[in-house]
Amino acid sequence: MSIGRTIRILRALRGYSQEYLASQIGVSQKTLSRMENDRCKIDYVRLSDISKCLEIDTYTFLQLEEYLNSSRSKTNFLVHPKPLWSPNLQSLMDRIENLENQMNKSNNNLDIDPH
Repeated sequence: MSIGRTIRILRALRGYSQEYLASQIGVSQKTLSRMENDRCKIDYVRLSDISKCLEIDTYTFLQLEEYLNSSRSKTNFLVHPKPLWSPNLQSLMDRIENLENQMNKSNNNLDIDPH
């Protein structure tokens, strides 16, 4: 997973459109789309703006991105001897997993050929 995909997932969890988030961070919808598809770099200041709009602190955003980028093993991430993530990160990870499952079900339904 990438920073762009993490942005897209968090944006979907908040129910924000690309247009809304783009206007909140001062970029065009096309630029935000490029960010979400990892077709342009995101500097720390912009990432901070995005995190603030998505109501998550930047450090937690990066921890979440790292987790999503890992082998998808919750065990490796959650057994860290000194927890560094915010207390609501587990809840957020559960919501992301639920959203991904819903998206996969929707995609599977689209692939069905009725004939």
